[in-house]
Amino acid sequence: PQIEFEYSLVDIWGGVGLRDEAAMYKESGKQGLTLENLNRLKEGMSYEQAEMLLGTCTEEVDRYTAGGATYVTSAWEDDLGAYLKITFCDGGIYSIYSSGIR
Repeated sequence: PQIEFEYSLVDIWGGVGLRDEAAMYKESGKQGLTLENLNRLKEGMSYEQAEMLLGTCTEEVDRYTAGGATYVTSAWEDDLGAYLKITFCDGGIYSIYSSGIR
C-alpha cells in the first residue's frame, strides 16, 4: 500500500506539478531571459517547460503546417535588449535563436 500511495503522489504531481513549479520558479526571481535559462532549453522540451523558464512569450511570430507537422515560432524580449526566438515542432523545441542574452 505504501508503494501505491507514493505512486499516486507522483501521478498527481505530474498533472499539476508543472504549473506549481512554474509559480515557484517565477517567485524565486530566476525566470527570464538569462544565459542560465537559455542553457537549460533542450530540443524536444515543451512550450510549457520553456515558458516556465522564460516567462510568457512577448509574441507569436509564426504558425504553419508542413509535412504533417505543426510549427509555431514564439519570441521573448526584455527591456535590456535580450531576444530569444524558439520554433516548436508538434509542441517540442525544434530550433532556438538568441541575441543579447547575458
